[in-house]
Amino acid sequence: MAVFLFDSAGGDAGSILFLALLILGLYFLPSILAWNKGDFGSVLAINFFLGWTLVGWVIALAWALKSEPKPTQVVVQQSAPQVNPPSELCRACGKYSPWGSRFCNSCGQPFTMGGRA
Repeated sequence: MAVFLFDSAGGDAGSILFLALLILGLYFLPSILAWNKGDFGSVLAINFFLGWTLVGWVIALAWALKSEPKPTQVVVQQSAPQVNPPSELCRACGKYSPWGSRFCNSCGQPFTMGGRA
């Protein structure tokens, strides 16, 4: 035996539930609008306690629309700067070769021991 909370004369349970959720959503509209803002807690308190009065609801709605969004913190991760290993400058062609090379990679000229730069 099934027990129904609402009889068929007053409407079905689905439409009553939809209407109740719609009214609840409209009642908490200021709080919904202030969800991602810095004054959310204050707007929710005003809306919850004074929202049943038209004045309290309008104040909560105005406060929700006026308040600025929460500042977002952006973290940019940067890799460490690449340190190039020391290199040697060839006096003949002006190109760089890896440090410790005996000959220039570009022209093949030998590096002199005393003249490394």
